[in-house]
Amino acid sequence: MKKLLFTAAVIIISLAAFAGCASSPRAIQGYAGEAKTADEVMTISYDGSGSFKFIIFKVDGKVTSDPYSYGCTYNSPGGKINLQLLPGQHEIEFNYVPVKKLQTVTFTGEAGKEYEFITEKESFKVVEKEGKTARDVEFSLKDVPYFKEAAESEPHALLVETGSGLTKGDGVTVLFRIDGFPGPNLPIGGIPNYMINKPFSQDYSVRLAPGEHTLEFYGRYGKFFHMVPQTQKYNFEAGRKYTISYNVKKEKGFEMLDYTFAEVK
Repeated sequence: MKKLLFTAAVIIISLAAFAGCASSPRAIQGYAGEAKTADEVMTISYDGSGSFKFIIFKVDGKVTSDPYSYGCTYNSPGGKINLQLLPGQHEIEFNYVPVKKLQTVTFTGEAGKEYEFITEKESFKVVEKEGKTARDVEFSLKDVPYFKEAAESEPHALLVETGSGLTKGDGVTVLFRIDGFPGPNLPIGGIPNYMINKPFSQDYSVRLAPGEHTLEFYGRYGKFFHMVPQTQKYNFEAGRKYTISYNVKKEKGFEMLDYTFAEVK
């Protein structure tokens, strides 16, 4: 196995540290820089009632960097949403589980205001909360297309994951985006994110057109999950077979992952 060119060191955090369901979930910060006061941000809420019924994956095309979020989402532990953003227009990518597809909602919010996502059966709307009353907010909704791999008859590289790393103890990589397009599979339990991997075996074998592709993924190592997604670009060559591998090391008391692309001979 020949190791190729990129390495990313990441901290692995035990899910046990995030267990439990708080009645008032900690606010997730969806903007860069120091935390601002409630009067300076807009707040988005959704009462998940202790389950991941409504999952936010991206805000304005970006994954979360807040370590207190859960499983590569903007949700708080337990499934509820208490998301703070800078005022203005935002595009929020989400999955409302009963609908069984990824969608984006775009709307404009003001500083100091709270906006709630309301779902009932397969319907969705955004309201601005004003004390005990709520006002409907104008929004646009669209579906997110899934990733489509290259045809078998076309020149392609192959990216694979056997899924055996969990049983062997050397971990497994979960790939959930290629060039911004999600996989069609939503796992049962664990990290609630659409993915390329098969839900139970964790395997995948995906054909990529030759050239540069952007991959979004996270690592699983025993009981540890990498909570913040990695985004890496790599140039794939036709006729070659690749995998994402890593080594685990300890640094300053933390377990770290060094990711590498590796060519499979």
